[in-house]
Amino acid sequence: MALFTLIVGSLSAQTVKGTVKDASGEPIIGATVLEKGTKNAVVTDIDGNFSIKLSSGNELQFSYIGMKPQTV
Repeated sequence: MALFTLIVGSLSAQTVKGTVKDASGEPIIGATVLEKGTKNAVVTDIDGNFSIKLSSGNELQFSYIGMKPQTV
């Protein structure tokens, strides 16, 4: 699973937007994007895009059926 993100926001909380793609560059529809250590999660749309509010310093975990989860 590949990933491209753009981070925008303040020091206390950030809105992270990006696109989740597979190794061939195709968008992954329905991938889960989770703020690690919380229940805050979103699912990618038909174009693989997501937007999530993230607490400062927290990591994101990306998962999809049949693929190894990744944390950034």
